[in-house]
Amino acid sequence: METEGLTTADVLNALKPGNVIDRCFFRCMIPWLRLNKLNTIYGKIKNQPSPLFFPLALEKTGIDCLMHEDELNHIPPEGPFIIVANYPFGGIENLILLSQILSKRPDLKILGDAFLHKFDPLKEHVIAMAETSPVHLSNFMAFKEAIKHLEQGHPIAIFPARHASFHPAKKMVADHAWEEILLKMIRNVKVPVVPVFFDEPSPSKANFLSMIHPLLRVAITHHKLFRSEKMKIRIRIGFPISVKEQDEFTRLEEYEKFLRSRIYILGTDSLSCRRQFRRKKHPKAASAPEPVIDPVPRDLLEKEIQKITPACLLFESSNFHVFLAPPAEIPLTLKEIGRLREVTFREVGEGSNKSIDLDAYDNYYYHLFIWDTQARCVVGGYRIGKGKEILERYGREGFYVHSLFKLKKRFEPFLKEGLEMGRSFIVREYQRKPASLFLLWKGILYALLRNPEYRYMFGPVSISNDFSDFSKTLIVEFIRRHHYHNEIASYITPRTPFCPVKTTRVDKEFILETVGNDIGKLDEYIKNIENGRTIPVLIKKYLKLNAYITGFNVDPDFNNCLDGFVLADIFDFPADVVRAFSKEFHDNTILERFGYSL
Repeated sequence: METEGLTTADVLNALKPGNVIDRCFFRCMIPWLRLNKLNTIYGKIKNQPSPLFFPLALEKTGIDCLMHEDELNHIPPEGPFIIVANYPFGGIENLILLSQILSKRPDLKILGDAFLHKFDPLKEHVIAMAETSPVHLSNFMAFKEAIKHLEQGHPIAIFPARHASFHPAKKMVADHAWEEILLKMIRNVKVPVVPVFFDEPSPSKANFLSMIHPLLRVAITHHKLFRSEKMKIRIRIGFPISVKEQDEFTRLEEYEKFLRSRIYILGTDSLSCRRQFRRKKHPKAASAPEPVIDPVPRDLLEKEIQKITPACLLFESSNFHVFLAPPAEIPLTLKEIGRLREVTFREVGEGSNKSIDLDAYDNYYYHLFIWDTQARCVVGGYRIGKGKEILERYGREGFYVHSLFKLKKRFEPFLKEGLEMGRSFIVREYQRKPASLFLLWKGILYALLRNPEYRYMFGPVSISNDFSDFSKTLIVEFIRRHHYHNEIASYITPRTPFCPVKTTRVDKEFILETVGNDIGKLDEYIKNIENGRTIPVLIKKYLKLNAYITGFNVDPDFNNCLDGFVLADIFDFPADVVRAFSKEFHDNTILERFGYSL
């Protein structure tokens, strides 16, 4: 009578020991695999249908699979694609993958080892490869079946390494070199690739022993199963990699590095990297948030805005009025702006944690804001400091940005001819309406381009502390390579400098070399790390205006967000921006100022 499940012979065939010593060593490890326990559980649940079998198998073996539910949406609902994943455990990844993905794509098949066919529920979901070298003739039928499955519009999953081991230099378990024939197949079929990362619990004993042989890690991992305390394994699913993105890498070696980077970067997010990355201890921990104040009644706001000096109205666009007003003219509106700032900033992991986001600078800075005349509410705003006025009245200490970056005397020429920008926000209800941000930027350009005494805009641009340290590091390093000005950077000093993190989990240099000066390509990496969140839009807006970001500071008074110091010279603005603005306001003097022909 045939044994249900795996036998010692099955395991030895899968491991293919090369000599008698290896065979004896492997036999000694077999008891650690707990095959009897595994087969007993299998016998009890083998008749369950696939949708129930795989989750039940995880439950019975004591595996607690952790995953962002919304990451299942990264799986294409139709059409062919290939899941490419790391392989840190040497087997249970197959079970985890099927338990999570089949609910979205029941037609998924794994190109995996033949021993998986020992379990009946896996047969319909596994294309079996012989436990030999992938280039063995017996495996070409498996490759042919996998390609046919893709051609029929279905997905497959591949573990290109087929085994992993502990890397002392990297201090982590990582895939061995990927099988070349599998890598070629992935590239040649021309379908999207979905990267998947399994996060290993990193037990020190398993890591140390796997330096001796990969089987020891597999054995210890399996030995931890079936315990009362569940083994937690996290799985992350990245966004699909298009064929166009893949085709940028013509050399197979570079293609492998690219796919590896897109897989392992999923392990650098803020949840999984607590061991890899230790956050810098900043001088002041974020305080518990106070309740935000109540809204200012709309009737009172409307009455106040109707009395604003006409010169403060910059322009109108449909039901939106854009104002630039001093605080003395808008005490109630400023109070509402402070409330809305705090609400909006808290939603993205920033904020002062006070009941209202107003400070001493608000008493003499101007306030650019959008008023919706129909909804009778503030849509968004910017705080603007007129550099010459502030410098004459308060000196360098009068600038908000001086509280984040120490401004040296050599920076004063920029202060005299500049506007300080900061505290930008758009309330949640209007964030999906492109017109909101467009109108704010139009207001800024209005203030800059129609007033010849201003040449520069400067100030902080924030990256929320909700971003992982590695995401911040990538953004900072990208900016330092392509949008940095060494001389201007010497005029400022961050008060709490940002310390880029180091990791062996991914090749940071390869990523930065790959993306070059294309912020869109960098955004693809950030989007995968941060589960859909991308580089802050204001950073991208400033860089499109050819601005420099010349320093980085951690703000302990603003939930430890990371501030970049932005400096933009209007004479560096793209010509099409200047021409479009001149045309919008029918003002040819703007073109004359820049020396452009009419």
